[in-house]
Amino acid sequence: MPEPLAPATPMEQEWERTEVEVESPNGRVRVTLRGDHALTLWVDPTWYATVPVDALESELARTARLAYVERTRAYYRTWSRLAGREMRPATVPASPEQAEYLDRLQDVHAEGSADGGRVVLTMVGLSQFAVTIDPAVLRELDAPAFASVAARAALDCLAAHNRGWQELHAEVYLRNRPARAMSW
Repeated sequence: MPEPLAPATPMEQEWERTEVEVESPNGRVRVTLRGDHALTLWVDPTWYATVPVDALESELARTARLAYVERTRAYYRTWSRLAGREMRPATVPASPEQAEYLDRLQDVHAEGSADGGRVVLTMVGLSQFAVTIDPAVLRELDAPAFASVAARAALDCLAAHNRGWQELHAEVYLRNRPARAMSW
């Protein structure tokens, strides 16, 4: 993955330093996310050695969702601190464009993979996560090696999701910009 560009705005600078930590519901997986460029994953080696692949996939998907929720909360806390007032995600659309954007955001599909596609994290919208793992991976990789591979897939998925919502944002909000500018 290429190095991120140097943060330009105060928000970007703060976000790159912001850390989010979550633990899975069963306590066997931990994630630390720093900005959108660094992710550390820890999987309990004892649990990893005996867990069925479907249980690992399920726990990783739940943990990814928890990490994304906490990442979103941290984003708005950071933005609020810098803005000097509370900033929150929109719940009631303020315009037809925002209504369309919020509706279509639920269809943004992102996928990240690693180890030749043998570990895949898929995200749809803002709340649907799925993990797919080739069962051979569990036999071939120990817990730290697997965690490293899965972390790469997660960062790849996050980058794809960021591109997806940014493209949607530009499409919805900028498509009629020249016509609007000339209408007054």
